[in-house]
Amino acid sequence: MNGSIFYFTGTGNSLAAAEELASLLDISEIIPMAGALQNGEPACNKEVAGFVFPLYYWGLPEIVERFLAEFNLEKCSYIFAIVTRGGSKGKVFDDMEKILSEKNTSLNAGFYLTMPGNYIPMYDVGSEEKQRQQLEKASNKLHKIAEMILEGRDEVDPEGVFLKAMSSIIHSRWKQKVHRKDVLFSLKQNCTSCELCSRVCPVDNIRMVNGRPVWLHHCQECLACIHACPVEAIQFGKKTEDRRRYHHPDVSWEKITEQKKPI
Repeated sequence: MNGSIFYFTGTGNSLAAAEELASLLDISEIIPMAGALQNGEPACNKEVAGFVFPLYYWGLPEIVERFLAEFNLEKCSYIFAIVTRGGSKGKVFDDMEKILSEKNTSLNAGFYLTMPGNYIPMYDVGSEEKQRQQLEKASNKLHKIAEMILEGRDEVDPEGVFLKAMSSIIHSRWKQKVHRKDVLFSLKQNCTSCELCSRVCPVDNIRMVNGRPVWLHHCQECLACIHACPVEAIQFGKKTEDRRRYHHPDVSWEKITEQKKPI
């Protein structure tokens, strides 16, 4: 297929989904949104453009919304999106349509994909067995999604009117504060100064000062830093200390760090 897939990931789910889908669709170009944004106006030079990213507070991650607003889609004839999630749906496709309509185009296909959740400020990560089951179901669904995309079908998962209204309020409030949500991060004394938190942050929001991470207030709340810390020295709020950390078992932290390299 003559296409490109653009992704954003925090703990690897969306990258793993993008890679599996690219293999199923015979697409060789997988591009990180964070890296593409560093080179001016990002653009798709293929007939098909796909976007794979997580659901944040029932809506688009701030960086994904910014990417879509700047994205040049003039050469694309088919656009699809895969939204990885740990819980309910949101208003992602509704928001995407608003952005795309300003570019005189629209979303052809959009699907929610349930995968292990990573939002440990709100809930604990599921057991390894539960994660395995979720990932197996996600893979099966990706095969069905790939078939629909290859057929060029127009199909978007429904987002109910009530859910969209509720999501709009919650997401707009979150987006207003997200860049400074990093004030909730704290650091325990067992930090080893390994710098992985700084390297894994997709937007370079962490600077090492005297061997300790300092957050710079342009956070995406992807939580990559707290999940990546090998000694669990990073906490978020008051409830994460005893909760399990997560990243997709087939995606290394080193691979996740590569998404912010300029394209």
